[in-house]
Amino acid sequence: MRLKSFGECMVEFDQNMNISIAGDTFNTCAAASLFGLECEYTMRVAEDIFYQHYLDFFKKFDIQMNLISGEGQNGIYFISNDETGERSFQYYRKNSAASTLSLDMLGSNYLDCDIFYNSGITAALSPELNFALEQCYQKAKEQKIMTVYDVNFREKLWSQEKAKKFLKKIATNIDVLIISEDDFAVVSGLNHPFIVKRQGPKGVSLIREGSEKKFTVKPIQALDTSGAGDVFTGAMLAHYMKKNQWEEAIEFAITIAGKHIQYLGALPRKELLC
Repeated sequence: MRLKSFGECMVEFDQNMNISIAGDTFNTCAAASLFGLECEYTMRVAEDIFYQHYLDFFKKFDIQMNLISGEGQNGIYFISNDETGERSFQYYRKNSAASTLSLDMLGSNYLDCDIFYNSGITAALSPELNFALEQCYQKAKEQKIMTVYDVNFREKLWSQEKAKKFLKKIATNIDVLIISEDDFAVVSGLNHPFIVKRQGPKGVSLIREGSEKKFTVKPIQALDTSGAGDVFTGAMLAHYMKKNQWEEAIEFAITIAGKHIQYLGALPRKELLC
């Protein structure tokens, strides 16, 4: 089973100035790959001072990487965590090389996969990526490829109005819609038949044809909540593709996300396999 995605991985500095690389769609691919799903990820990378760091970093993951050379610079962000593990971000990503990826760069065989996954963050980065996502979801649906979209709304990237307009445009081509509490205003009024709703310590809900099943989450002292939703999604998709059972996949993903937040960093660790 093969999952494909594209988007932006940024250079990450934590509050101790440790360097890493992370991005929501890549985080999800990393988690899906960790739990046995074959993954392919595409992005543009600028050959700036961080270029070699990108190349070395991606070798650590069992993901097929399609890196397309881009001009300018790579995006950077800084992260800080409070005593509860909640995080604050400061981004420097405007006009990054990753945001210049376009549909024609993906290649004719891009949708040779079983799952096409992406997010609202990718859609918000540029008009070119917005159009690429719209086309990919439409074509994937036509080819009966499973389509998954994480709304992942960020008001610093685009307005609720624009995010909502885009979601309405692609909604009928989405099989699995993933939302969090920050996304509620964007999905308001949308009657989608299959929703996975993540609410952190409040639990997870599976909403199918208007019927809701809730899953509880055990209280956990978080060290770092970065990437918890992404890791949840990757683990859920990998488990579902093995077992073909959504309830079991969600319960598995809740357990994995609970382990993930006890470590620092947005990317999943191999310790999650234990």
